[in-house]
Amino acid sequence: MKSLTFTAILPLAILFQTSCDTSKSSNNSFAGGGSNSASEKSIGARLKAHAQKQAARSKPATKAGETLPPLTEARLRSLILDLEKCKLTERGIEESCPQYRSLKTAKRERKAWVKNLQKAMGPMGRKLLVHTSNAVRHHAVTLMGSGWVGGVKKGDAKIIIKASKIEKDTSVLKNMIYTLASNQSKDRSVGKWILAFLSHAEPVVRKQAAMSLSTWGKKTKGSGKALLQTINTDQSIEVRQAACKGIGNLGDNSVVASMERILTEKSTDIVLYEACFIGLIKMWTRYVLPPKKPSAKAYKLTLALLNRKPRDTKHPPFQIVNYFSGLKSKSPQQKKWRKAAKFYRADDFEKAASAIVADPKTSWICRNAFIGLLADMGASKDTLTSLRKTYAGKEKEGSNNFVVRTLDKRIAVAR
Repeated sequence: MKSLTFTAILPLAILFQTSCDTSKSSNNSFAGGGSNSASEKSIGARLKAHAQKQAARSKPATKAGETLPPLTEARLRSLILDLEKCKLTERGIEESCPQYRSLKTAKRERKAWVKNLQKAMGPMGRKLLVHTSNAVRHHAVTLMGSGWVGGVKKGDAKIIIKASKIEKDTSVLKNMIYTLASNQSKDRSVGKWILAFLSHAEPVVRKQAAMSLSTWGKKTKGSGKALLQTINTDQSIEVRQAACKGIGNLGDNSVVASMERILTEKSTDIVLYEACFIGLIKMWTRYVLPPKKPSAKAYKLTLALLNRKPRDTKHPPFQIVNYFSGLKSKSPQQKKWRKAAKFYRADDFEKAASAIVADPKTSWICRNAFIGLLADMGASKDTLTSLRKTYAGKEKEGSNNFVVRTLDKRIAVAR
């Protein structure tokens, strides 16, 4: 059942990414929309390219029927040293590299890996951290972070921090920051070290620092203030986007005023707008690990933004809808969250979401996403039928047919 769900979601995710890509060059907020169907033209080509890429990644590194030798420490070291033949990109070791695929295949021998090599990974990583190959050093960092619950061992963390001072490769630096990120919760020196990377010359390094601070930097002194400065002053839109999307994880109420300014300025880039909207939502609701102290200020600003007019095909952005998923959950975590979020009113949220569904100026993807959310939250058949009536006689106008079709399907199974 899980594989079926993933297969069904994947094309939709690619569709969403396609729409997102088309908006990256826009600097216009609330100033007009664009065609609802502009992002649909290359979906087939993108799906085909994605399928081909996935097939190449999943292609086994061994021949059918071939039996691999036991994964000893010596063989593991040899496989890692072979990575020097691989290209290291901003995203890490190139997955199509035959030597990297061979290493991944060998790692799948889980019993041998866990039983025989757990204790060897740290020492092996320390030795290979000075190797001349960027790809080997990259994997050495990964080895030092493997298998230790609660982050990297304190001694290994110090070694990585020391090595970072002379490391020149941005991908290796990124992996160092990523690997040590969770250590912020128990070691203040790691948080201070990561904060310094927000001023690194390379955007990819600054972006990783912003992501690591927003994910694990709740106990890092000055993390919220530093991320706000990054959002306001960094020259890279991708770095600013990462900082704004993640800042909501920190639960810092003092950033709401700055978020409001960014989200209400007409000059705000649409990519940053989307990221900051998501960051704002994270301050009061999350599907996984909902905030223990949800922000009433962030909730009120969210409602104000959802109700703000005039809407268009990018405001509100459809990407935000998935971040409201916790509102439809009845898990023990979400029940506990509802007790803490006494400010939340389901009726007020439903009213705002319904207004978006009924607004033909909003993108059809966004309207459809909110229809699904409302239905999953338990919206009545009367509520959905009332929304359907707003499209009476307008079914064929623009992209309304997609929305009407979704409403009809949801009404058919609603109570």
